[in-house]
Amino acid sequence: MASTLRVDPSRLVAAASSEADVAAFVAAMAVGQSLAGATASVSQLRSGVAIEFAASALDDVSAVIHDELTSHAAKLNTAAETYRRTDEGLGSRLGRFAGTI
Repeated sequence: MASTLRVDPSRLVAAASSEADVAAFVAAMAVGQSLAGATASVSQLRSGVAIEFAASALDDVSAVIHDELTSHAAKLNTAAETYRRTDEGLGSRLGRFAGTI
């Protein structure tokens, strides 16, 4: 027997809010910029090139993480709203059918 699907839109919205907070935090960290500041002192060494590469890679990864979390948060909000509308619509139709509304 299949388990019952239970959806709590408020939990979806809370999860979306948390994801948006993490996305903003990741974007504000500016790890690549901080690391790039260290390259000036070692720019003529191989480690300077490695640091520049790492800084660029971290900036790229941070941007991807931010974008993915932001996108997923938006999808969670959309899912919560869609569930609410569907539940209200089906409840209303059921009520009309049963003669209680």
